[in-house]
Amino acid sequence: MRSKICKDCNKIKSVKRFSISTVRYKDKIFTYCRNVCNICRGRKDFSKYKDTYTRVWREKNIEKFRIHGQVYRALKKGLLSKFPCQKCGIQKNIHAHHSDYSKPLEILWLCPIHHKEIHKNLSVDNKNPVGLSGNPI
Repeated sequence: MRSKICKDCNKIKSVKRFSISTVRYKDKIFTYCRNVCNICRGRKDFSKYKDTYTRVWREKNIEKFRIHGQVYRALKKGLLSKFPCQKCGIQKNIHAHHSDYSKPLEILWLCPIHHKEIHKNLSVDNKNPVGLSGNPI
C-alpha cells in the first residue's frame, strides 16, 4: 500500500487519505490529507461547511441546479450520452459544460482541465464564455 507524509500534521498515511490533484503535483496527490488536516486548520467538522456552501450555491443558482438535475436524469435514462473531451479526447472523468442554460441538453463534454480553462476565460460580464481557442462559444 502506498503512503505519503501529510505536510500539515507530519504523519504517514495511506494515499487514500489524500485528495487527487489533476495538475499541481508530480504524483497527482495533494501534500496534505483530507480529514485530519481540516482539524489541523481549525475546521473540526468540514462536512458542515461543505453542506452550507452547497446549500447557499443552490439557493443562488436555482436554474443551474435544476438543469444539472435534468442532465443527470437524461444520462440515467439513456437520452444523453457522455462523449470524450472535445479538446483532448480523454474519456475519463468528463464534465458537462453549459454555454447556454436556456438549452439544457446542449452540452460541451470536457475533461476537468479544459472545463476549468473555459471558466477561467469567461468574459467580464459572465454572459459570453470564451472557448478554448479564444473565440466566443
